[in-house]
Amino acid sequence: MKRKTIALMCGAFLAFAIGHANTSAGVPASAPSRATRAKSQQAKSNGPVSGAARPRPQAPTGTPGAAATSRGDLLPDTAVLARVDDRLIRVHDFNDAYFNGDPQYRPRPDSLGRVELLNSMIDKEIVALTAIALNPPLSFEDRATLRDHTNRVISNVLYARMVIDSVNVTERDILQVYEQFKTEIRLKHIQFADRATAERVRRELLAKHVPWSVAVRKYSTAEDRVRDGDTGWRTRLGMDPQLAASVWDLKLGEVSDVIEEDQGFHVAMVSERRPAVAPALEPLRRTIRDQIVGVRATERQHHIQQELLSHQNVVYDDANITWAAARFQKAVSFSSDGRSPVLDINPNLPDIPAPDHERVLARYKGGSVTLDQLMQAYQSISPMLRPALDSPAALKGQVAGVILEPVMVQLAHDRGIDKDPEAVTLIEKKREELMVEHLFQDSIQAHVRITPQMRRKYYEDHKAGFFTYPKVRFAALTSHSRAGADSLKARLAGGEKVESILLADSLAGIRRGSIQERYQNEHGPYHKVLFEELRPGQVTVDGPDKQGDYIILQLLAFDAGHQLKYQEVERVVDESVQNTAADAMFKAFIARHRRSHKVESHPELVMRFLVANPN
Repeated sequence: MKRKTIALMCGAFLAFAIGHANTSAGVPASAPSRATRAKSQQAKSNGPVSGAARPRPQAPTGTPGAAATSRGDLLPDTAVLARVDDRLIRVHDFNDAYFNGDPQYRPRPDSLGRVELLNSMIDKEIVALTAIALNPPLSFEDRATLRDHTNRVISNVLYARMVIDSVNVTERDILQVYEQFKTEIRLKHIQFADRATAERVRRELLAKHVPWSVAVRKYSTAEDRVRDGDTGWRTRLGMDPQLAASVWDLKLGEVSDVIEEDQGFHVAMVSERRPAVAPALEPLRRTIRDQIVGVRATERQHHIQQELLSHQNVVYDDANITWAAARFQKAVSFSSDGRSPVLDINPNLPDIPAPDHERVLARYKGGSVTLDQLMQAYQSISPMLRPALDSPAALKGQVAGVILEPVMVQLAHDRGIDKDPEAVTLIEKKREELMVEHLFQDSIQAHVRITPQMRRKYYEDHKAGFFTYPKVRFAALTSHSRAGADSLKARLAGGEKVESILLADSLAGIRRGSIQERYQNEHGPYHKVLFEELRPGQVTVDGPDKQGDYIILQLLAFDAGHQLKYQEVERVVDESVQNTAADAMFKAFIARHRRSHKVESHPELVMRFLVANPN
């Protein structure tokens, strides 16, 4: 059951204080599990309960604090914002902490939110220094965790040294890419399930043995094959940099090389080109440079990966890889609530029966990779950083990463990367994080005592908030023309059941819609229309979109939600009361130990720099 519940916790701070050392290594701590759906009025000040789901965060729509100060007054990245003993908190540390943390726990980028984050960073240093002074011994599990983390860190640092540090971008490179922003292209593509078919069809197209339109209809696995593979007019700013590097400078009618993406393999063609008004260069300069670095780093990474794999005698099981890819969903995606973009985070792994975990995805010189091994490696990645594995090509790339992980670790040791200053710092941060976890467990959690009366009182005090989320059941159909959309709307408004339309479509081999359910906390397209405007039975048409398609929506049912009984939310209530008590004890613990440290803070400086993603 999906629910909304009021919840109190210290988890927002704890997630930062305990997990930040891990995120600094580029491996953010996993987000708490979503045991229930939670909505909290008091969460605005205290944060959501650990283990309870949170409302999905709004995606950033601009640079936080961009209007806070004039550019001439900006502080450098090295400016000191606070000091705890000999530990400095600089502007770049603040930016790292803001963007490396769970987006759902980020404070607002205004002055109050920035001071809140700065105070949290100071508290983190106090807790860390206290843990180091106590120096609790690491358990067997801790040592295994630290070993795995060390291997991941030195692999990442090796990657940076071999790939990122080797990329050089000149002013001429930037200006050359900027010229692409002065045109728009109309792009067509054909999507294939495997590279061999893509290469063969490309050769047939180049030799003019098969027309483009025939190849699209016969081979493309994309839904836009009904439009001759036409993706519409594309601007350079809105295109994936890797794709743009492959297609933007094609001549009209020229067929591209085979392009490998998460969705599969493609060949593309530019059918039309027209002038466009380019944005000013200076605001784009860093973006263009980062795109060039990304494209070249990806190419170099692919080259190094293929070179290393060539010594492993890898044989992929394409049938099992295709089977597994069909069961993954994207961990991170964007949708719209009708007003602004919304970041959707899905932390769940696919629900796969236990026997299928033993499916072998690849065999190589050192052994094999099973689906279970892949899922364990995937689970160890923070949901925010998980790559999409919902295509065979993407999943195969992740399998290659699993195969090469011990190879990269050994290569890193051979090159002395474990002694690299950056690697040493990141490894020590993880060790510190483990000690902080022990400190919290031994000094706080072990002393929390909760009675049944406290749980019942919490439920009664917050009873008004314990309701299921409102839910809609709706039909969403598409049409390639306005006339077709209006015809479908008339049929539905006239009483024809959408189930009958979809059944007839299915029998005819047509896919143009589905019946869906959505809770109010699950933001998605047409959210406002579904929850605020339509009434059950009503139909609306929207469009055309950029591809010229129309969407037909019919609201089938609306459930306003209902009161949840104490027994239904007892676990959530217990977590909330536990965390409220732990929060109070933790704050007292910090206040007690703060007196042992020299703390210097400059909250007056928090609005004198831009909060900008360092990545």
